[in-house]
Amino acid sequence: MKPENEKKLNDILTSWEGMQRAQPEDDLFHKIESQIFVNQKSSKQYVYWAAAAAILILIINFYAFDVQINKIQYNDTASLYENVSLYSNFKMYEE
Repeated sequence: MKPENEKKLNDILTSWEGMQRAQPEDDLFHKIESQIFVNQKSSKQYVYWAAAAAILILIINFYAFDVQINKIQYNDTASLYENVSLYSNFKMYEE
């Protein structure tokens, strides 16, 4: 190896001497825990909102289904009354 390269390599390797391992702050764990607690609160709110939206959609669907059923029943009774008008003269057969 060339002397210049060897000198650079030794400089790089010796630059690590005296370095210490990084240490986190003392209250870092408590900060992380508090952030997790805040996120858990907000996730519960999303669940409540999703449940409320699902219930609202179900109510709207039941209402639409009920309206549709009533519409079908009304059309059936209206067609019955149309047939009654044919027999209003009480003559079942034409003469």
